[in-house]
Amino acid sequence: MNGTYLQNARRIHLIGIAGVGMTALAQLLQHDGKIVSGSDTDEIFFTDEVLHRLKIRYRKKFSEENIRADHDLFISSGAYAERMGKRIKGRGAALNEVRAAQKTKKPFLLYSEAIAELFNEKFGIAVAGSHGKSTTTALASVMLEYARKDLVAVVGTMSRNWNSNAYARGIMAPRTPFVLEADEYRDAFLRYRPKAAIITNIDWDHPDYFKTPLSYKASFRKFIQRIHRAGSLIYCGDDRQLADLARNARTGIRLSYGFDPANSLVIRAWTTGKRGTDFTLSYKKKPFGTFYVPLFGQHNVLNAAAVVGLGLAVGIPSGKIRKGLRMFRGTARRFEIVRKAGPIIIDDYAHHPTEITSTIQAARRAFPGKRIVVIFQPHTFSRTKVLFKDFISALKPADHVIILETYSSAREKSRATGQTRALAKDLNTPYASTQDRALYFLRKTAKKEDVILTLGAGNVWRVGQQAAKMKYFS
Repeated sequence: MNGTYLQNARRIHLIGIAGVGMTALAQLLQHDGKIVSGSDTDEIFFTDEVLHRLKIRYRKKFSEENIRADHDLFISSGAYAERMGKRIKGRGAALNEVRAAQKTKKPFLLYSEAIAELFNEKFGIAVAGSHGKSTTTALASVMLEYARKDLVAVVGTMSRNWNSNAYARGIMAPRTPFVLEADEYRDAFLRYRPKAAIITNIDWDHPDYFKTPLSYKASFRKFIQRIHRAGSLIYCGDDRQLADLARNARTGIRLSYGFDPANSLVIRAWTTGKRGTDFTLSYKKKPFGTFYVPLFGQHNVLNAAAVVGLGLAVGIPSGKIRKGLRMFRGTARRFEIVRKAGPIIIDDYAHHPTEITSTIQAARRAFPGKRIVVIFQPHTFSRTKVLFKDFISALKPADHVIILETYSSAREKSRATGQTRALAKDLNTPYASTQDRALYFLRKTAKKEDVILTLGAGNVWRVGQQAAKMKYFS
């Protein structure tokens, strides 16, 4: 791939601009002096606010008419295009717009290719893994924000520290740290050449692309091989599959973290308070002190430990690591408290069985004695079908569950809609075909003393927003 496409282009059009990664890319391009335009569907995204604040104009409709002769470069979200050898193939609602862009004979990149151009020329720090990427990326970025004068970051959700999902400060020089949430879907992260990498875990996902757990693990093996020989690998040693891969990593630093005493960085203890968590670490068998992070749940203790490990690997003083963790304000849709009482309402992006289990456990620990009511919206029909039994096991510990119809992905061709109803039937719990029906069941079920969790990678957050406005609960 020609490394000068972004450098040479002045006017850049983004197809699928409201996607989280695409909005972040738009911000970085604007920071670099580019004139950015875009297009997307008419659906409401949290990124609308970011694009409006940056005065980036885009059309809420895909159309050939969005393509202009003065565009120098086109970039598409992976949801609407894929590379087939040297050719780009459009799909979904943006099919005609992608085709129109190709007819101009101007350069055309996918999101992951464009980000790779920017990332690979900096001191790239990639955060990969099945779960915890967004929180760990945002937390690592804030830690580095307090330790460095220059920083670039791209996060898979909105960071409350910046009210944005991207951050750029200082001159973008080769030694500037670039923290990137590195998505494994369709092997996108194999386009990156990180100087340092955090891997949080390996837990089979995206079965529409990775047909078996072995193919999923093989992709992470290839990713580890792309880390710079003099670079750093920070990984959760509690994950046996991941630890197995990390043993063969040819990097200058290999630093494992977790609860297992065999790790380099060991979590010795952790306690949950009203506003967050204190956790005590040892490093290379020696006490390393207590840290505080304003997050809840064992999974977030692991995420915070990963960031401490990164700080150690790249030479950040422990005092600045502590300050960065302490100053973290959280991210959108990651255990985000939407309503503080009567009942408590928490929204979370959890859409994989492991993530659902972690979020329910975190709610139990943060709010002991309270009943947990879950509204779950599955994301992608393929994931629901392949991990069906795991979803059952993950949701059963909740006191009450409402299943909202699956949020389909633009990348899916087949739609086994009966899976959602089957999930509700096996759990013996209500099925809601619409968000209004979910609110109807919620009114009948929830009490003032409950904790309500809206879970899923789709638009289930809207149910939480509507419920937060309701005055009357039984």
